[in-house]
Amino acid sequence: PNPSPNPNLHFHIMESAMEVQARNLGLLSILLDFELPIRQRASLFLEVFGNAFVQSRTSRMLAELGLSLERLLCDGDGFLRDFFDFSGLKFKDRDAMQAAFQAWGEDSSCDMETFLDRRRRYFFKERYDARRNMCDWAYVERVKPANDVIHHHQYRDWRLKGLAFEFGDCEYTRPNRTMATYTQGIMKKGRDRGLKKELKGYWSDILNSPYLSFGVDADAAGDERAEALFDVFNKNSGAEQHRHNAGEVATYNVLAHLWEVETGRRYAMRRERDIFSGLGNTTLDADANPNPNPNPSADENDNPNPNPNPNPNPN
Repeated sequence: PNPSPNPNLHFHIMESAMEVQARNLGLLSILLDFELPIRQRASLFLEVFGNAFVQSRTSRMLAELGLSLERLLCDGDGFLRDFFDFSGLKFKDRDAMQAAFQAWGEDSSCDMETFLDRRRRYFFKERYDARRNMCDWAYVERVKPANDVIHHHQYRDWRLKGLAFEFGDCEYTRPNRTMATYTQGIMKKGRDRGLKKELKGYWSDILNSPYLSFGVDADAAGDERAEALFDVFNKNSGAEQHRHNAGEVATYNVLAHLWEVETGRRYAMRRERDIFSGLGNTTLDADANPNPNPNPSADENDNPNPNPNPNPNPN
């Protein structure tokens, strides 16, 4: 028999850390919030997905989202009630997930700077003071040969500052509380020495960047202009540089996914190298952010005269 054109798909998620499960629900909620324009939704998703620090307005949004998902979990109330089934959770897991949603509130303690610094100090150990050089070495020897569309400023900013996706001139100063999770550790000092305890911190990946999820490839099957996102100037000259970067590729991919979900059609750019041109003059094209193009920031020592063009120019 022919398969149904609109099959019902059921995904069963197994996750022991309820903070991670709560974060997954939060990201999916952002993607399915059809009241937000696609362009704004894509930038918001990437900001929460890849940044350890977010904008003030995003922090407030996450606090409200936590309350909304808490009502969904406890009362089955919300626009996502037909998407999620929590019947397989034990009561202790429900309580842990509820606590995770409550921890997204702006009054909740979350010292992300300290969390990140502890992870870096443990990883670099005696090389901590040379962490900038270590990141540059990792980029040249490991990242660039495999995915050179990732700009070295982007990779270094993510490794040292926790910022993967930056849009326009926005300031990212508030902790992304969805990334603060617990893991089991053994106390090394004090009267509890040797005992296992749950420790709160930043336990996400600090080596493999979030660009790998959306920013290193694009499906050009339905959009021939997508190949231009990987154009390289000065090939085989020793001074190669990409016209675009991983942040722009990631934005294009998330836009394409959201567009297809919402319209049932493949996303296609109308103008080459303009990732937003496929949206057209529709209500899907509205956006409160006037300059959403990802722009890898450069330190003053690297570029004393920053180029206002959002496309990076490798040194």
